[in-house]
Amino acid sequence: MSGHSWPTEISKKPLSDRLARFVPSGEEGALDGHNLAHTDAGEFNLLVTGSGIRLIDWALSCPGPEWTDAALLVPRLIAAGHTPSQADNVARHVPAYRDADPARLAVFARTIHAFWASRTAEDPLPQRVKLTEAAERWTRLHG
Repeated sequence: MSGHSWPTEISKKPLSDRLARFVPSGEEGALDGHNLAHTDAGEFNLLVTGSGIRLIDWALSCPGPEWTDAALLVPRLIAAGHTPSQADNVARHVPAYRDADPARLAVFARTIHAFWASRTAEDPLPQRVKLTEAAERWTRLHG
């Protein structure tokens, strides 16, 4: 997925705009990208079939950096019990994530933590609390 461009005929707000209020000051532009990003590849959106795994429910898809979905997997893996380093190593199997600018990934980690912290403050569902804690642990990995 990370190698596919966003279809220009579909007009959706890019990830950088969706998360703009959570991006650290002075880091605007770190989430710019024009690649296909699902942005919600959690356990409820993966359909296992006899011929492989299918990603379903594309309602939150948008243009974003090519490494978006691999990066969003990291806090989910941490929330599932992996260490931040283990989760980061899994994401590094995706070339776009492995080759991503570490500074942009660090901004993304801080942005996702701020996003989940905001969502948790609004409605502290157990899964949000876990993702907020996981995202915070991920930010420490990126300094």
